[in-house]
Amino acid sequence: MVLVNARPPEIKEAAQSKLPTSAPVEPRSWGEARVGRVVIISNRVPSPSAQGATAGGLAVALADVTTAGSMWFGWSGDRARETSEAADIVLSEAGVTFATIDIAERDYQRFYNGFSNGALWPLLHYRTGLLRFNRPDYQAYRAVNRAFARALLPLLAPDDLIWIHDYQLMALGVELRALGVENRIGFFLHVPFVPPTFLQVLPPADELVAALSACDVIGFQTRTDADMFLQNVAESLGVQPQRNPAGGRYPYHGREVTVITTPIGIDAPKFAKLAERAELAPEAARLHESLGDRKLVLGVDRLDYSKGLPQRFDAYGRLLYAYPQHRRAVNYLQIAARSRQEVGSYRSEEHTSELQSHHDL
Repeated sequence: MVLVNARPPEIKEAAQSKLPTSAPVEPRSWGEARVGRVVIISNRVPSPSAQGATAGGLAVALADVTTAGSMWFGWSGDRARETSEAADIVLSEAGVTFATIDIAERDYQRFYNGFSNGALWPLLHYRTGLLRFNRPDYQAYRAVNRAFARALLPLLAPDDLIWIHDYQLMALGVELRALGVENRIGFFLHVPFVPPTFLQVLPPADELVAALSACDVIGFQTRTDADMFLQNVAESLGVQPQRNPAGGRYPYHGREVTVITTPIGIDAPKFAKLAERAELAPEAARLHESLGDRKLVLGVDRLDYSKGLPQRFDAYGRLLYAYPQHRRAVNYLQIAARSRQEVGSYRSEEHTSELQSHHDL
């Protein structure tokens, strides 16, 4: 792997000098269009060496796209005194370029803990009672999206296909357009979308819908999510979209925006093989031995209020209360990985889950 530390104007030359030269990337056909390099942009960037169980969900989902010649751009995970003006670049052994920037501590608190996870995340999961909006948080959100755009700009080639991911970067497309980027830009939202009656709770709702409309293609997990977004387009932009079974399309600032339903999935056969191999592991044997004749209900989730963990504990308790024959016959094991502990609503969820999980059923 090669690490490049540089600042404008050296960054573009340094970056290009470290890109693979032995196997140039040939443009690929996609319908009638020619597709050059795929540039993936997400809040966090996986480690170039992460594989298998160590890789994050997004890295696993995009494994078929991150091939030799592609680039993945985003936050390094490090907090600094100032948000980076240019990217550090690592070229993996597989020929994938990983470009990252650091985020200032103050920007992180407002962009990530504040607007992204204190406002957008609860809102997009229909939890308006947990929404906390502060104008400085939103300003930091826009500023970090702008910093992403500025650091990415010198790394782009004219035929790159830009693919932005998730709610932390809803404004990145419009920031790239403001810098003169004319590349094709796609955006995919990994969480639900809400109808106008919910989104309008957020003061900058119209700005976010307009910002997303700077992209050429906007993808959602379900047809319902796509329909909710198109309702917001009509409400916020005053544009009536043309709908179709997969989503729809609408004109915006001289550009036609296409909205599609493209659910992300997993490699089910691969997961099934992993489960078959795991059944032979010593840990599985110990678990079977400890259970005896009892059944096991297993849950594996992040510790997040959108997962409904306290409600699951309550439901399990009600099951045992209503059907006493299941007592000492069914065990419930919940594995919950901590996340976003700096966000108050997550700390509250952890406390509630701990209380309920220790309750004597």
